[in-house]
Amino acid sequence: MRIKYKKNNSAITDMIGTLMLLAITVGMFSVVYFFVFTIEVTDQPSSINIIGYVYDDKVYFEHCGGPSVNISEITIKLNIDGIEYIFLYFRVNSQFNCIT
Repeated sequence: MRIKYKKNNSAITDMIGTLMLLAITVGMFSVVYFFVFTIEVTDQPSSINIIGYVYDDKVYFEHCGGPSVNISEITIKLNIDGIEYIFLYFRVNSQFNCIT
């Protein structure tokens, strides 16, 4: 008696399908990885707490919270009735405490 073998290619088809899905997944992950990790992250500007008040006909701005600030890096722009005033130089006065 002779045994007849039937050609069955379904295992190869399953392997090819699996490899194609794996290749598509790796390709998509690579694209997402490329876009996500090439975005430049910028440092957020520091947030400080400054309180302003008027005392004896003088305007005071007091640093009451946040990281320390170099006084030479501060510029204050004040707009009164459309006229802009720019203050670049300050005197340091630690007479008053922060208002909480």
